[in-house]
Amino acid sequence: MREIYIDIVKGLSVLCITLLHFEDGIFSNALNIWIGSFMITAFYFTSGWIMCLSQKEISLKSHIHKRIRQLVFPYIWFTLIIILFDGILVLFGIKGYQLILTDIYKTIVLRGIGTLWFLPALFFSEIIAIVFLQRTLKWKIVITLATILYLSGYKYWNDTFAYGSELCRIVDAPLRTIYNIMRAWGVIVAGYYICNVFYRYIQLLSNRKLLIYGCFLMVASFLSANYLDRLLPLFGEIDSVVWLFIAPIVGPFGLLLLAKATEKWEVSSFLSFWGKNSLILMATHYSILMEICILVNKTFWGQDGLSGFHSLLFFVVTIVFEYIVVYLINTKAKFIIGK
Repeated sequence: MREIYIDIVKGLSVLCITLLHFEDGIFSNALNIWIGSFMITAFYFTSGWIMCLSQKEISLKSHIHKRIRQLVFPYIWFTLIIILFDGILVLFGIKGYQLILTDIYKTIVLRGIGTLWFLPALFFSEIIAIVFLQRTLKWKIVITLATILYLSGYKYWNDTFAYGSELCRIVDAPLRTIYNIMRAWGVIVAGYYICNVFYRYIQLLSNRKLLIYGCFLMVASFLSANYLDRLLPLFGEIDSVVWLFIAPIVGPFGLLLLAKATEKWEVSSFLSFWGKNSLILMATHYSILMEICILVNKTFWGQDGLSGFHSLLFFVVTIVFEYIVVYLINTKAKFIIGK
């Protein structure tokens, strides 16, 4: 049975992802940083939460089999669709043929085209999370230390070499894939343990208290995403502590409490709809509909990119068109999303 409040969290998060991909120059930097700190990790956090709610030890083999259908097959199908779309752009001279080669390379190394990087990241991070949860303390320490070492090493690589040359960008793609996986599994585990500790208590709370606690956590996530690095300068840059360990966990937990408190509100049906169809919106808005919006904007307004009022206008238009995309896939091509 699907939990409505989890779909609400996913729906709000994927809408935030879509909005920030379109938005340019309207929101403050602090607001962008805050939303960016939890909009992706909310999916990791809820993944761990769902694992906990299963109330039984997770079979790694059966989980892999299920997620191949839910994540790997959609990765392949959406990749083919996007490459076909890019091929049309190349055919009409809108893009260069290098785009196709780049798409193929990114697909092979699991970096993914556009937002498709998220699917292999979630798939492999869930596997690591399950292994972590089922291993002894010694193995937990080994996995944690290996992750910290890799994240630290990649950060040095990224700051020093990643954008230096074409060769560096080619090398960076598979390294970034591993980085995305390593960043994700810890949030999944956090979601699991937080659910394990707080779930029964949350069930006893009134909606009013859920709203209060949820708002408190969201404020805490905003402050940690924007200001904690100034209070704790010894920890270095914001990415090393806040983005990896604090804001990405506190924010989704706060969202979950708010969603639990408001799941019967009328607006929640809109959010839960996009939560149920988050995979479709995630996969199609960036590399297809957004590209069409950029082309239309350039043709009619002479602007190379989306900015200001136009960016919000095209965001709204995209969401309207996404309803059509969702309907077509859910009624005519369910195999694309593994159903």
